[in-house]
Amino acid sequence: MKKKTIIIGVLTTLFICGGVGIFFLIKDKDVDIERFVTGIPACGTNNEFFTHRPVDFEDIDGIIPLGNLNPSGHTFPTDHMYLNIKKGKENIPVYAPGDVWVTSLDLQEKYEDGQTVKDYSVDFRPCREFRAYYIHITTLSDKLQSEFDKNYSEENCMEEETGGDRFKTCFVEADVKLSAGDLIGTTGRKGQRNFDLGANDLRLDTSWVENYTKWVRWRESYLNTVCPLDYFTSDLKAKLYSIVGDFGGVRRTVEPICGTVNQDVWGTAQGVWFLSGEEVVERGREDEHMALVHDNLDPTLGAFSIGISMEEKGLPSSTYKFEPKLAGFVNRDFDEVEPDGNTYCYAASGGYSGQHRDHAIIIKMLDDKTLRIAKFKETTCGSGPWEFSSNYTDFER
Repeated sequence: MKKKTIIIGVLTTLFICGGVGIFFLIKDKDVDIERFVTGIPACGTNNEFFTHRPVDFEDIDGIIPLGNLNPSGHTFPTDHMYLNIKKGKENIPVYAPGDVWVTSLDLQEKYEDGQTVKDYSVDFRPCREFRAYYIHITTLSDKLQSEFDKNYSEENCMEEETGGDRFKTCFVEADVKLSAGDLIGTTGRKGQRNFDLGANDLRLDTSWVENYTKWVRWRESYLNTVCPLDYFTSDLKAKLYSIVGDFGGVRRTVEPICGTVNQDVWGTAQGVWFLSGEEVVERGREDEHMALVHDNLDPTLGAFSIGISMEEKGLPSSTYKFEPKLAGFVNRDFDEVEPDGNTYCYAASGGYSGQHRDHAIIIKMLDDKTLRIAKFKETTCGSGPWEFSSNYTDFER
C-alpha cells in the first residue's frame, strides 16, 4: 500500500514583523493511492492546470511567499503560501481553480479558551501526479459537506499537539469532480487574516534526498513542493505574482518571487537540521528542530529558525536574522560554512514583537551530517575565537 501525506490545519494568527504565523498538524495516513486516483488522467508534460482565480481579488491584499518561518510550529520553511484576507472580510468564497477531483476533506478542531474552533483542508488533483490543497476553509460547499458527512468516521480521528496547541484531526476520503470556478466553500472568520494554498508535483526528481536520511523519515511531500502560482494560466499567474509579499504591501523582489522551500546545500550548514539523538523523527512535527536558511520576504538576509530544544540553554524559540558575509568567521553565509574545524559567530537580531533581540550565536559543523550550536555568552561576536561551553546542542541530517 502506498502512502499519501494528508496536510490539514487550523489558524492561529500572529502579527510578527509584518508577517503571519500558522500552526498546523501534518500526519501521514495509509491509503490505497491507486484506488484513490482511479479515473484521474495522467499529467503528462502539462503545467497549466488552473484557469480560475482561487478567490475574488478584491477579497485579498497579498500572498506570503513559500518558505515562511514561524517556529516552533513552522520551524522549517513553510511549504505552502498564505493568501492574505483583507481586514474586515469574512466568509469569502473560495473556488476550484480548475477542473479537479477532490480526494480528501479533512477536519481539524483546535481547543482554544474553552471553545472548539473548526476548519477544513481540501485536497484536489487536476491530474494524477499533481496535488494541490487549501487549508483553513471554514465552511464547505453543500456538495462537499455532503461528501464529508457521508464518509466521516470517528475511527479516522486522532488528537495531538504541535506549536503549543492541542488538535483533533479527522481524515476523510472523498471522490468529487468539480469544474473550474465551482464553489469549494468559504474562508475568513473574525480575527483570521489568511488561508493556505499549496501544491506538490510528483513528477519532480527528488533523488537528491538520498543524502538526507532523516528527510526520508520525516515528510515526503516536502520534497516535491512547488509554487502553486506557476500552474495557473499566464494572465492569472501574472496577477497572482504581482501581489506576492506581506500584509504591509512589501513585495518580494528577488527571484524566485514565489519563494523557496528546499534550501539545503549538502556539505554546508544551510538547510534543515534535526535534533541529534532522536532515533525516530515524528513525521511532520518541527518543534524540536532547526533551520539555517534565508528569509522568505528578503532572501538577502540569513535566518536562524530555532525550535524549542535550546530554550533551557538561553536561546528562545524564534527567528534570528543577519546580513550574510562571504568572507571571515562573523555572519558567514550558511552555504559557505563547512566542516572545516572552524567556529563561526553570528550577531543575529530577531524575535517576535521586539523580543529576544541581539543574540550572538555560534555554530560549528563537526562533519557533513552534524552541526553544533550555542548561544554565545556575549550579545556581540567581537573578534573571536569563540569556544563552546557545555551549553551547546547538536543537530544532524
